[in-house]
Amino acid sequence: MPDKPLAPVTFFLGDQVKVKWVKPDEKGSAILGYKVYFLESDGIKYSLELHDCDGGESTIRNAQECTVEVLTLMATPYKLEWGDSVYTKLIAYNKYGDSELSEAGNGAIIITFPDAPVDLVETVASRTASSITFTWSDGLKDGGSSI
Repeated sequence: MPDKPLAPVTFFLGDQVKVKWVKPDEKGSAILGYKVYFLESDGIKYSLELHDCDGGESTIRNAQECTVEVLTLMATPYKLEWGDSVYTKLIAYNKYGDSELSEAGNGAIIITFPDAPVDLVETVASRTASSITFTWSDGLKDGGSSI
């Protein structure tokens, strides 16, 4: 079985989180795939992600990375929320079995950019020779942090 992988690293990419890892020593037999686990909102349980991070797929296995939609991480079973860190663990496997589970890796925090302001209007009555005044309303989404 392969060596224990190093902790994976996560990166926030707008509406996705990318997970990257380094291929561990194969110990004489080619790695057949990876199992990528994400920490759930309870802060205790890790769940295997097979929809977007099926490490048995050759493209993911060869690239040693996968990308998960933020909406997937906000849904069951993960239930992460805006502002949460994304923690992942990894197992590599070959024909002899599974490696040890890696340490937890992170780096990504689920954030997004706020929506553009709406209803931008100049307050004409407040206009002077040296200033103008505008009013607006916040967009619907704050991006996970107060504006």
